[in-house]
Amino acid sequence: MNRRHAGIAALILFTVAVLIGALAMAGRALVFAADYLAGTAFLAVVMIAAWCTKCQARKEGCAHALPGLIAGCLPARWQGPYTLLDHAGVLIPALIILLAPQYWLLQNPAYFVVFWALVITAALLNRRTVCPDCTNRECPLSGAKESGAPIETAAR
Repeated sequence: MNRRHAGIAALILFTVAVLIGALAMAGRALVFAADYLAGTAFLAVVMIAAWCTKCQARKEGCAHALPGLIAGCLPARWQGPYTLLDHAGVLIPALIILLAPQYWLLQNPAYFVVFWALVITAALLNRRTVCPDCTNRECPLSGAKESGAPIETAAR
């Protein structure tokens, strides 16, 4: 599987996990599921704004496709080392997305297991297939830093 296919597959797996979380919520209260989906969409844009807008590969080179397209529509940021605020802009929304449905997922152990299996599979797919060949040398997960790969130029 090439890097682009792996990135898109990981994004799909994570999206299916979110939908399973929403399904678990909808069984108890439809409004919680709707709020979770809307909140996840908003938080995804926050993560893209915090991380992807600094990435050199945000337009054509993005292995995840959709986040790169969204980042390309947002104002480009200075491409340098990621700051503590950049890390928080990804970590906090990701934790909210992952932890918000846990109460409802625990009510149905099958949903809980599938949710986490999808999330872990997506993370491993990214880490083993997407990150090693990424050209973003500033990203702590990128393989470009170790390989000395050149940074692609992009607008500041």
